Amino acid sequence: MRLTHPPAPAQPGSRTTPPQPNLGLPPAFCAFYSLLQAGYQAYAALHVDPTTAENLVADTFGHLATHWPTVVARPNPTFHAWQLLTARLTILTNQRPRPTAESLQDDSVLFHHVLHYPATTIASLTGQEPATITALLAAAQRRRTPGSTAAAP
Repeated sequence: MRLTHPPAPAQPGSRTTPPQPNLGLPPAFCAFYSLLQAGYQAYAALHVDPTTAENLVADTFGHLATHWPTVVARPNPTFHAWQLLTARLTILTNQRPRPTAESLQDDSVLFHHVLHYPATTIASLTGQEPATITALLAAAQRRRTPGSTAAAP
C-alpha cells in the first residue's frame, strides 16, 4: 500500500465538497454523494496520487448513479458503495484482496489515526454501525499496545 501525504481532514458532507453538476440525478443520490464524496476522496488519496483518487471516486459514483435503482434496493447502499470503492482501489493498486473484517479494521485505523475522523463518521462512510467501528479501533489499539493480552499480529 502506498501512502501519500494525506489531504487536510475534511468531514464528509462539509462545505469543501465540490458542487455537483445538475444532471437531473435523483435528490437521494445527490445527498448520498454529498455525504460520502469527501471521505472517499480523502481515503483514496492515502493510496494513490490525488488525480487518480479523484478519477477513482468519480468513476465509482458514476457507476453508483448509473445503477442507482439497484443500489438503493440493497439492504445497505453505503456498505455497497464502500465495497465498490475499495474493490476498485485494490485492483488499481495491484493489491491482493483481504478478508472484509481485516480490511475494515485497517481502513478504520487509517480513517481514525491518519485522517482524524471519529468512529461515527467512519461508520457513516463504510456502512457499518458506530459500535462496530469503535470495537475495531479498540481491538487495533490493543494489538499495538505493549503488554496487551491480545495476540500479536
